[in-house]
Amino acid sequence: MAAASANAAEPVRILSGGPAGMKLLEPLKPQMEEAAGVPVEIKVTRFDAAIKGLAAGTIEAMVGPTLVKTLEAGEKVGMAKQNPDDFQSVQIMSNKVWALINPKNPTKNLTKEQLTGILNGTIKSWETINGQKAPIVVVMPKNLEATMKALTMHYLKSETSPIAEYAPTQDGVLKRIEMNPNEIGFSGVGSGTKTFTPTAFTTDARVDLYFLMKKNTRREAQKVFDYLKDNVAKKLKD
Repeated sequence: MAAASANAAEPVRILSGGPAGMKLLEPLKPQMEEAAGVPVEIKVTRFDAAIKGLAAGTIEAMVGPTLVKTLEAGEKVGMAKQNPDDFQSVQIMSNKVWALINPKNPTKNLTKEQLTGILNGTIKSWETINGQKAPIVVVMPKNLEATMKALTMHYLKSETSPIAEYAPTQDGVLKRIEMNPNEIGFSGVGSGTKTFTPTAFTTDARVDLYFLMKKNTRREAQKVFDYLKDNVAKKLKD
């Protein structure tokens, strides 16, 4: 009985394959802990590490795209094939994808056609957009793989942009935009840092995030899932 009690007192461990899931779940931590009756740990990690952790049982839940897409991505990084029927998932967020530029860039808006041309490289200069003869440089955060894939699938029907350069993180994208007004960045968040605020445009692309967990998990973890299903997911549908 002592061993079972110790196991029940273990924290529910959740990994988010990007900062958007962390941003959503962190403020809900007190409510999730109240529902579970144990501590809840939430960490951001690489998407592939989150998938492998969920499959191996070293974590109990993760935040990512749809279950099918998550398991497909897991197989691409060496995870053994999983049975989707062994998992449960619930949508907890529908996140906008943002286009970000330096405020010194005089661009006032970006159309769908312009964004498509920028991402596929057919629009190479800002001249056709804002009159300035300057090359367009596209930069994306490498750690937001699912968000960037949602963007390029929407505009290019492709998993990547053929001309994009990459910064390690969203902050790295913001730093590059701050230093070069000719660069355009893409992100899952339309805000900046304490010292730099970009001009932000919403795109038509969205990335849906899901809370994923194996079925037949321990009671405390299931209570976290049920809390999110009954509260966050229900409000999203409403």
